[in-house]
Order: sequence, then structure tokens, then C-alpha cells
Amino acid sequence: MTLDWIDAAAIWLPENKHRLDHLLRDPIESSPAFTHAMLGFPLNKFVFWEHSNPKQVRGWAFSFGSLESHTWNVIHGDELCFETFLHGLDPAANHLFEYIREDERQYYARLLGTSPVPFAYYYEITRDTFNARSKVPNEFMVQEPFKLRDFDQKRALDWIRFQGYPAEEPAISAYPRLDGTWITRDGQIVASVHDGLSILPFKTQDAVINGVKVVESNRGKGICAKLLHAFLGRLFSSGKQRAGLFVDVHNDSAKNCYERVGLVKKQLYYKLELDLAKSSSRVATRDRKYFS
Repeated sequence: MTLDWIDAAAIWLPENKHRLDHLLRDPIESSPAFTHAMLGFPLNKFVFWEHSNPKQVRGWAFSFGSLESHTWNVIHGDELCFETFLHGLDPAANHLFEYIREDERQYYARLLGTSPVPFAYYYEITRDTFNARSKVPNEFMVQEPFKLRDFDQKRALDWIRFQGYPAEEPAISAYPRLDGTWITRDGQIVASVHDGLSILPFKTQDAVINGVKVVESNRGKGICAKLLHAFLGRLFSSGKQRAGLFVDVHNDSAKNCYERVGLVKKQLYYKLELDLAKSSSRVATRDRKYFS
């Protein structure tokens, strides 16, 4: 088994096609890593565990953050991948593991002596399900004084600031490529949603719903559901086959919005925060071999 680190932006190069193809088996699940890969920040890295002959991905991880604090956005593989990965962690840095699958929780429990906690639910809807749902005609209509608009690149900076994204390079060049819809009132953005996969340099049949945001003063008016329903309709009309999104386990209002539109809860993901310098677990005491 080989282990290779690559800069995130290199995932699009021809020599990494087999790795990209592996990630595209489920582009929605890989979307958090894709988003950071497109931004091209120096600390954004992929690591792949592979069988050397033929080239076959056995596991992978994605890291972003700072020298002092690393977020491992996606880590998938078998137990040997996890063991070799944990062996190489910097014990002086803080580590946050996100999007841990149910079947991978056991690896952390055995190797770290601690269990991940619930992090996010994954919701999904297909084009056939969306089109088959019968709705009251006006239930998802956007009424005056609100106006529904497709993403306008001329207002890209307004939208970036509304979402709270970095209004600087490289984000300011990457984000205007996203496919999105927003709602305005008196010319001001009050709600927004976009497809996170539309930032990619190619098209997929899947969409990942990101950036569902409604300003606080306009919440409780059904705007979230109206906006999301309109955007899903546009996505599926354009040929998308499936749309999914991740939502914090504690965000009940968002979950209610998504379920009202027809998305179905499919999977629970977990997270784990690990500070080796302060940890009193067996990682920091007895099993230091994994981090030396």
C-alpha cells in the first residue's frame, strides 16, 4: 500500500484521474473536499492510500485549516488506512474530524479510545420524487414584496458578503461560478441558496445544496421552503437527477424546512475533536505509537 499527499488543486490533473474518478462515485459526499479544492489555499491537501498495481484507491482524506489546527473534512477507508493515518498526526496540533460514517466510528473507538459524536444529517431527494409530489398550487409561490431571482454575477460580491464567504481571492473568483437562486426585498438579498457542485470545472448529474440562508428578520415566513423548492425545480428541469444536503443535527428549523419540501433523511454523520496535547485519553497516554 502506498500513501501520497497532493495539493488539493492537483486533483484535476491527468495523472490523478483515477483518484478523481474514485471521489466522483459519490460527488455529494465528496463535495466538502471539492469546495476547498477549488479554492486552492496552500494548506488544502488530499492524502490517498492506494494499491500500487493496479492503481486503486483504498482510502482517502482531505485536510484544510492552519498549521495549528487541522480540519479533516472527509476520511474514508479501511482500518489499516485509519491506523496509518492516525500514526502520522501532529500531536502538537488540534484536529477536527468531520463527516464520519456510521461504519467508521468503530475505527476511532478502537484506535483512539473515544467515540465520535453526532455531527450532521444527510438529506436527499431525486428528480422523480420531486416531480411526483402533489402540492397545493400556491404553497411554494414567492409573493410580493419578495422577488425570486437566479444568480446574477454582477452582484457576486453582494452575494458573497451575504453568505459570509471570504470577499478576497481566490474565493472572489471561484464563487461567482456557482449556480444559485436568491430572494430580494427592496433590492436587498434576504435569502439565498446554491449548488456547491456547480463550482467544479465539469458538470455532474448530482447537486449539493449549500448556503441555505434567510436573514433573521424574514424567518418564520416560509421563505426557506419557497426558495429551496424553486431552486430544486430549476435544477431538476436542467437535467439533475439527485440533490442532497447536510444539516447540523441541532438545526431543527432547517430540518423542518427540508422535510416540508420533500427531502428525506438518509444518513447520520459524526465528528470528533481531538487535542492530543491536552487529551487524557489512552491516545495521549498509552497508545502514543500512533502519533510518534
